[in-house]
Formats: sequence, C-alpha cells, structure tokens
Amino acid sequence: MENNGENHRPKRRRVDKRSAALEKMRNLKGKKNKYKIDELENVYDMVDEDEYAKKVSLQAAEHWIDEDGVAEYIEDGREIFDEEEEQDERVSKSIVSQKTNMKEIDLHDPNTVKLSKYFTKEKVKSINNIKNETSVGKDSLLENILNQMENENKNFNILENEVKTHPQESLDASNKISAASGIEKQFCEKKIDNESFQHSTKKNLQTKEINLKNSTEMLKFWLWDIWEDNVKKPGHLFLFGRTEINGEFISTCIQISNVERCLYLLPRTRHLDTNDRVTMKDVYEEITSITNSLGIDVYKCKTVTKHFAFQIPDVDIPHTSEYLMVRYNGGLKVPKPNGAYKTISYIFGCNSSSTETFLIERCIKGPCWISVSNYKVIESSTSYCKLQLLCLSTSSITVLKDKHDPPPPLIVLGLNLRVVPHSRTKTEIVAISCLVNNNFSIDKDSQNEVFTEHFCLLSHPSDVTFPIGFHNAIKTSKYTNIQVCDSERGLLACFLAKLQSVDPDVIVTQDANARQLDVLCSNLINLKVSQISRIGRLRMANITSSRKIEDYFIGRMIVDVKTSAEELQRLRSFDMNSLCRAILKLPDDARKDIYPNDIPKMYSTTEKLIEFINLTMQDTLYSLQIMIELEILPLALQITNISGNLMSSTLRGGRSERNEWLLLHAFSEKDYIVPDKYHKEKKTLDSLDIAPGKKKAQYAGGLVLDPVKGFYDKYVLLMDFNSLYPSIIQEYNICFTTIICKDNEVSLPDPAAEVGILPKQIKKLVESRRQVKSLLAQPDLPKNLKSKYNIRQKALKLTANSMYGCLGFPQSRFYAQHIASLITQKGREILTNTKATVEKLQYIVVYGDTDSIMVLTNSTNYDEVYEKGAHIKQTVNKLYRHIELDIDGIFKYLLLLKKKKYAALTISKNNYGDLVEIPEFKGLDIVRRDWCKFAQKVGENVLKEILSDIPMEKRVENIHSYLRNVSKDLQENKIETECLQITKQLSQSVGEYRNTAYSLPHVQVAMRMNITMNRNFKKGDVVGYVHPIVTRIIEPLNETDAVKIAECLGLDMKKFKTSSPYQNDDNDQNLQEAKSRF
Repeated sequence: MENNGENHRPKRRRVDKRSAALEKMRNLKGKKNKYKIDELENVYDMVDEDEYAKKVSLQAAEHWIDEDGVAEYIEDGREIFDEEEEQDERVSKSIVSQKTNMKEIDLHDPNTVKLSKYFTKEKVKSINNIKNETSVGKDSLLENILNQMENENKNFNILENEVKTHPQESLDASNKISAASGIEKQFCEKKIDNESFQHSTKKNLQTKEINLKNSTEMLKFWLWDIWEDNVKKPGHLFLFGRTEINGEFISTCIQISNVERCLYLLPRTRHLDTNDRVTMKDVYEEITSITNSLGIDVYKCKTVTKHFAFQIPDVDIPHTSEYLMVRYNGGLKVPKPNGAYKTISYIFGCNSSSTETFLIERCIKGPCWISVSNYKVIESSTSYCKLQLLCLSTSSITVLKDKHDPPPPLIVLGLNLRVVPHSRTKTEIVAISCLVNNNFSIDKDSQNEVFTEHFCLLSHPSDVTFPIGFHNAIKTSKYTNIQVCDSERGLLACFLAKLQSVDPDVIVTQDANARQLDVLCSNLINLKVSQISRIGRLRMANITSSRKIEDYFIGRMIVDVKTSAEELQRLRSFDMNSLCRAILKLPDDARKDIYPNDIPKMYSTTEKLIEFINLTMQDTLYSLQIMIELEILPLALQITNISGNLMSSTLRGGRSERNEWLLLHAFSEKDYIVPDKYHKEKKTLDSLDIAPGKKKAQYAGGLVLDPVKGFYDKYVLLMDFNSLYPSIIQEYNICFTTIICKDNEVSLPDPAAEVGILPKQIKKLVESRRQVKSLLAQPDLPKNLKSKYNIRQKALKLTANSMYGCLGFPQSRFYAQHIASLITQKGREILTNTKATVEKLQYIVVYGDTDSIMVLTNSTNYDEVYEKGAHIKQTVNKLYRHIELDIDGIFKYLLLLKKKKYAALTISKNNYGDLVEIPEFKGLDIVRRDWCKFAQKVGENVLKEILSDIPMEKRVENIHSYLRNVSKDLQENKIETECLQITKQLSQSVGEYRNTAYSLPHVQVAMRMNITMNRNFKKGDVVGYVHPIVTRIIEPLNETDAVKIAECLGLDMKKFKTSSPYQNDDNDQNLQEAKSRF
C-alpha cells in the first residue's frame, strides 16, 4: 500500500504551537517571569462506572496512546493498580523496561517512528547527565562509576588513597570489647569523614602515572597467590602480589602465557606387536604420531634418567629408568597416561596442573620475593590490579635468595553480612559492614591498629521501609560511615565499587562457606549485578554459580576464623559466641546474636536500626580480633613456606594437601617422578549403606591396653613417647624409597640402606623445631622475637605431626596403606614391649594407649615417684635411637573408668618448688560437647568430691547430698532451659543423612531450624537440642551404685536394678532409655 499525503495526520497545529512558544520566550527576555494561570480545563472524562468498565475493556483489547504511534509508549489500558509491582531500586520504570509488552510491533516497519528522532544528540546527552545525578543507591550512578573505573584502569595508573581520617588514638589489638556500647565508643574515636568517604571512589581515580616500561631488567615482586583456569585457559597462570613503585607497594598481576606441560614417557621393554626390544627412537616415533593426532605441532624431547618409588595398579614401573621427556605448550591437549601404546608403558605428568609445574620447577615455596625479567606492561585491562605485566615464559621468574626483606604490608578487609529470609530468593542481604586495615604487617607480633577505615552499607528488606527520621539520624552518626541503598542490588553494586577501591589482599570473615561469602556470591549472580568479577582481581565475564568460593575471590586470600579455630583450638562449638568467649575472653553477655527472622523488627525504630548497625560492625571487629589473637596469618605464612604450597590453600585448612606439597618438593629435588593426582569421588555413609561408626578400618591402628579399672590414691606415672609415628619413620627408615611391597607382604629395609626422603624430611622438621625452641628459651628475649619463634615452632610441630596422616588418607596423592599399616604395627610392638619392660622393673602398668602408659608406683612421695620415672625412661630409651619415652605427668589421684576415659588430679612443681594440683579429665562425658551444660556441671562437682583429700565415706555422703539438691532444683524448675541443651556436631550435610535423619535428634533439630528459622546448618556445625552421666562416673566406687543415685535423683529405682547404662560400653543406644527415665 502506498503512502500518500491523504494518509498523513495534519501537523500544522503542532508547528503553530511551537512557534507561539518560541515567540513567547523571546518576549520574556529582560522581563520578570510571570506565570499566567489559564482557565482550568477538565483533564479526565467524567463517566459512570459501567461506561468506565467498557472503555477499559476496549483499551485493553488494542494498543493505544493519544496523538502518537511511538512503539516505546505502547499501553494496554490497564490502571497502575491493576497488578502488584515488585519494588525496584530505580525511581521509576525506564522506557526500555516496557518493551516486554511490545511483541506485536514490528520495529523495522517504516511506519514505526522512533522516539530518538525528536531529540538531538545534545539533548540525549543532557538527559544522560540528569540520570547520573541520582543517588548512590540507584543503579544508573553505579553503572557510570564502574564504567569510569574500567576506563581509568586501562591506563595502568596507581590509585591514590585519599580517604581522610581524623587523627585519633589508635585501637590496639589487645583491647577487648565488653559490650555494644564499647564498640560505639571505638568507632566514634575513629570516625571517618563522611564527605570524603562518599567521594572516595572518585578521588581514588585521580592517579599518577607508573614510570615502568617493558624491560629485561629485574623487577622485585612479592608473590601472595596464584590462580589458573585449567578448563578455559590451560597453560596460563596469574600471579598476584605487590610491587614497590615510587615508595608504595601496589597490587600487581603477572600473567604467564605459556607454562609448558612436561611429560615423562616410560618405554616398554618389548614392542607390543613385534616383540622387538624398544629403543628411544621407537618411543619418539610413536609420540610424534600421538602429538600429530592431538594437534601439537611444536614440542621438545630429551632422554633423562628418573626414579619412581610409588605404586600404580597394573603397571610395573622400575625404580630407576630412562624416560623420554616431552615439553610443549600447556594450553594444548593431553594424551592418556595409559593408552594402548605400542612402545610406551606409561605417561607421567598428564594430570599435573600448571601451578604445580611452575612451583616445582622454579623452586617456589610459598609467598616470597621473586625477580621478574623479560616482562611486558599490559595496556589492556585483564585484571583490577594497578599494575599488570605479561611474561612469555616461566624462566622469567626467579626466587630471590636474599630473604631478609620483610613481606610488604597487607590490606585486610573484615567483612560481615546480614541477611533476611526472602520468599523468592531465599536470602536477601540488607547490610554489609567492613573494617579495613591498609597497613597490616604480617611479620610483627602485634598490630598498632586493628583497622584504619570502616563503613557500613545498608538497605532494607523488600517488605519493610526505613523508620521515620532514620536518614536525618545517620547524617550526624558518630558510629561509622553509613551509606544507604534503596535495594539489595544497589547495595551489592555499591559494595563491589568499594571493594575495588579498597583492593584488599585478605578478606576476613566468620563461617565463610555457609553464612557469608557463599550468600554474597549467590546473590550477586541471581541479581545480575554488573561486573561481578570485581569481587576478585581478575576481569571475567559470564560468571556462573557452579564455581567454588575461592574461584570468585581470585587474587584475594580468604580467612575464615571458624575454619582456622577448628584446627588450632579445642572447643565445644565454633560459633561466634564460643570463639569470643574462648579466644577474646569476653563475658557471656558481651555479644548479642541477631537471627535473620528478627532483623525486620530492627527496622521499626531509628534507635533499633542504629543498634542493628552497631552489632553488625561489632561482629566484624570480633572476626579481626580473633584472627590477630590466633596469629592466623603469620602462622599460615610459616606453614606455607615449610610445605611449599599456596597460602590461600593453607588458610582453607587442608592438612593433607600441605603434606602433599612438602613431599612434591622433596621428591622432585631428588629427581623422582611423583604420582599423578586423581580426583576421587567422596561417598557418604548413607550412599554406601553403612551406619555411622560401623565402617571397618582398612588396617589396624594404635594399640589400647585393657585398663585396670578403679580408683587409685597412690601416685601414678603418666609416660608417653614424643611424636611416636614420626619417630618410628626415622627409627626404621620407613619411606616410599626403602619399603618394597610384594604380594601384600611388607618388610623393613636393611639397616645399612640409604636414608629415605620421608625420614630426612621429618628429621629436618624435628631438628628445626628443636633449634627454634632453644632460641625461644633464651632469657630476656624481646617480645617480637619470642612471638616470631613461637609461631615458627608451632608451624613445624603442626607439619611434622600430620606427616603420617597423609599416608593413611585414601584421598591423599601419597596414600600408601602398606606403609601406614607398617608404622602402626611397629607402634603396637613398641607399646607392648614397653609394658613388658616396665613390668620387669616390678611396676604395674594400669593402662596404655597408642603412645602412652600409666604406671602405678605405690608411693605418695613426689620426688621418689619422679626418680622412678627417670629410671623407667632411661631403661626404655636405651632400646632405640630416635624413639624417646618421657614423663608426661604424675597423678595424685586417678579414677580409671574404661578405655580412653579417666579423671585424675595431676601434681607438679612450679618454679618456686611448690606442689600444684590441677584436675584433668580425658574422654569423660563431662568434657564431651554433646552433653548439656547442666549434666557437665553435676559431673564436675561429683568428680571434685571424688578427687578431694577427705575420707572416701565422707566423699560418697557429700555426693548423695549434692544429688538430692540437684533433684530438688530440677523439680522446682530452678534450672534454665539453656543449661539442659545438648549440643552435637553434624558429621555431614543435613540433606545427606537420608535414612538415618529421623533417628538422630540433632539432625531433626537442624532440619527443622533450617526450614522454620532460616538457619543454614551444614557439615561440621554444632546443633544444640538429658542423660544421667553420674552413674558412669561413680561406677567403680563400691560405696554406692546406680540404684542409690536413682533414689537421690527421684527416679524409678526398679529400672536400675537389673542393668546399668554403663554396661553397654560404647553403644549410645541407651541414650533413648535414659531419656525415657526422665
């Protein structure tokens, strides 16, 4: 159909109106503006209800809008209140967001007029400028800031930290916070200028040029972390650390574009087809055909001699042999290790990562100073670091031997999230509090300041608004810098901008994998926040939720104080309250828990919301203080330098991996080929149909002697072997290189055999610790050196004691069941022989467990007993070279109940020669965390009476009287419910229990709380949910029995006449019976 003039709408009226408006503006020049009020006209048509309904129906049936046919403005005639709109961070809907209702419009139709036709470029620009003037909470501003940051970073400039702080008294790490009011005071003292912080991002973008050019000269670089993507970018490494430029340590990313893969080809003895003897030429010809099929055009070959001391199923590998070493680009495909090759028996190195190849070949053991040469400054932004370099080869990286320079200071960010339940997204983040220390010295014994900057980003739950007067209140806030965002998406985008500006090396939080970082990453992805990769230091697109937590925070190390405390502390629970009490020594009421369901109530008044912010900031501070108190970072650095792995991995807490890396370095230095790493799928007990605790051990463990049960009032010697299993490895030269296993038979090596690599490594650790402890014992040692030596010896101890563990751990790369079994076998022999030796000396051994024995001396004289112990020690130690028995303690009283369960009163001399008595409980129900506090308290009081110096009859009488009072308090409800709560740890995730879930009370409670209270209980968490344990404690006493105890507690005595809960040793099935008795 042709378009003629008759089909066009008349435009004369519009032009006339425009001319009249322009003429009116010209007439107003130089005059006062007076607004003339014209006669009002009706804007709406006045209709009755029936006519209105017809009109709405008609409009809904066709797209309409008055006087325009612009597609972007199509409407369907419904009123704005006809459907409920979800709240968004934008002030109003953008025009583009309405395109979802335009599917019937053909935008390519020439009759469709675009709205942009009516605006000049200058007008469009001015509209964009208006958009950029919206508040921080609006996405438009954040998008603009992020784009500016991206453009500025492409010039490789140094960000200048211009955040202003008032000069106030520093906050010492040793200061303890007793209550919320305390943290308010500390944040007041370190108040940050609101105005300067609001514009910190903009100011930080004012940069100075880095005078650094491509060079063959050495650049000094401190390496903190390494990351690789072996799926999308194999053969590439990204090194993260800091470089000193113009007196400032700036964040640096070094990309190594070609980490060569190194394969070792073991030739067959005979050709698989011709049975001819195989030569290296035959191997070379076959690998040529293999590489051609894989598309590998360039590779290097060399004949080398290597050793192999491990076992691979169905492959016979000689201890020493010639191999064909093949090197090629690590980004290319990899052949199968054990394919049907004609001349190749096995190919090693197929599963080695680029990180492993780099660290082993360049002899890098943890964070250190390295020199970089032949680098190129990258002008395209591949990372968010301030300096980016490119190296074409790993040969450009060399470890600096001069290790006297201390590490550069770290930028540490403490992080804490607050989330609320959300019907659609499960969790909604409403607050993010951050404390920043931009000068954290890892080699100092204490920090001058816990933090130097602090801020809190705050939003509100989607169904709750801010209280009246809150915005005015925060303008004069003395607690911290509070930035308000209109939505969760705006809050997260603002957080990413802040994170990029701060650029932390370390992020500290509590329970990262369950309640903090996993929620943060998940919500960033679900809400499609722009440039999510800023959470790390590498620019990436298309980030999915299938990543591990550490793969989001590339280039930043994560400190989870809960994970670290689980390795370094022995506590009932590792929640924040328990950590604050045990580590920071805070009183029980110093910290207040806020559960997700209670957070919306905090938005009811300004006072409650300010309190909510303070408590959120308080927990962030506690996390930082716990990290400093436990010396997590310096200890992790020492362990990593010993083991030779990555510090980020050490902080995640994998002992087996640390030992694996130590052995990788040790064997590689001696020209040994190490076994390839295989990822084995872990199976739960439910999937294997094995009941918990019923899984059969693959080999015998340590020996536990049968106890001579009873109460001993004569002194008992406790003696144990120092590091028994590591000592056995040294004593019998047990190693992969010395032990030969044939037909499942293992024999000890010849005494004249060369010392193996494993004993050498353990000897090095033990001797190093001995040297450090001697330095630690020096008088008048400065505090900083004392702390440094103590951290060093602790790291050596943790590493040495866990060496045996990697041998018996099936998931370990160096798993060797035959060696682990041999070590425990020798341990059982040593304990048996030691018992026999002591009995020959006319002493009675009342108990023994793995590496210790208890010897009854029939004496109550401390000095005499100590002399007897010294005689036993000398007699036993003559039998060995590396195994040492020593006196561990002396018991004044000993209540020996059963295997691994006893109570004792230890006695020792202090520096002044005075005798000191301390109670010690091992394995008893009162020290188990899965018993209630009330039962533990009762048990402790009963034991206190048993271990007292009064006559036994009086002890029993006091116990009976005390239990009657306990029964009375229970019946009168004088005991708080919290004291009756039992705590038990989840051995696996709640969803993995399946068939056993309903038979385990703590699992049922965890499932219920996850659903009803939005809690997130997972594997390793302790769940809180009464069993009479006193009968177990007093069972060896002849003066009383279970019936008498039941009478004192007011229980039915008939149920205790025929059976005792103690008769069924390790079976906790009587728990259900005991519960019914109550």
